[in-house]
Amino acid sequence: MAMHRKPQWRHQALAETLFQRIAAGEFAIGTALPTEREIAASEKVSRATVREALRFLESRGMIRRRQGSGTIVVAREPQQLRMPLNSLEALLAYPVGTETELLTGGPVSPHDRAFAEADLDESGNWYCFSFRRRMPGIAAPVSYIEIYLLEEYADVERDVPPGGGAVFELVEKRYGIHPAEAVVRIDALGVDRTRAEALDVAEGTATVRIQRRYTDADGRLYQVSVSIYPQDRYVFETVIRG
Repeated sequence: MAMHRKPQWRHQALAETLFQRIAAGEFAIGTALPTEREIAASEKVSRATVREALRFLESRGMIRRRQGSGTIVVAREPQQLRMPLNSLEALLAYPVGTETELLTGGPVSPHDRAFAEADLDESGNWYCFSFRRRMPGIAAPVSYIEIYLLEEYADVERDVPPGGGAVFELVEKRYGIHPAEAVVRIDALGVDRTRAEALDVAEGTATVRIQRRYTDADGRLYQVSVSIYPQDRYVFETVIRG
């Protein structure tokens, strides 16, 4: 499926420039990048733009930033996607800077295994669509997502942008339905054949599964999302300060 790229923001352009310089060996592994001030001056951008570009590279495992030691190059190409978990909002959010590829969509029968696995409410009719996310320039998907919606909200599938986004926010924008409660479940599983093919991994590969369940003000379950992350491609990271 052909996807249209969004316009490139200034920090994304700078991140691409730094990526190319690192990949070319201009900055060797273990050495420090120029300071934020130096990069801002040489590239004629703001320091805020530099910080966003560095955060982008850090999320891909290419650099490490530590106060007092500067920014150190740790890889010449993207390694993993890191997602900070410092709040409930972060746990409900989806990674930015990724590209979305829509895969399949259709009704879900109560007799389907997926219906029971997602623990859907039998009082409603459900629709499911799936997609996978990739980092720009990287072939291997970082995640595979299944979205289960009450059929009356199924049209939001058309609203999913190339860069992805939280589907519950699309439901809210189109239908005015705000989640009164969100329950997050996290577990591990070996993927079946369908999910393995979507992730380009072997059947049975270990993954992390995050299920998000959204209910409205009347307590009605209207959306379930199932996100699956294969080993070695995605890192959740949280920092606790005393």
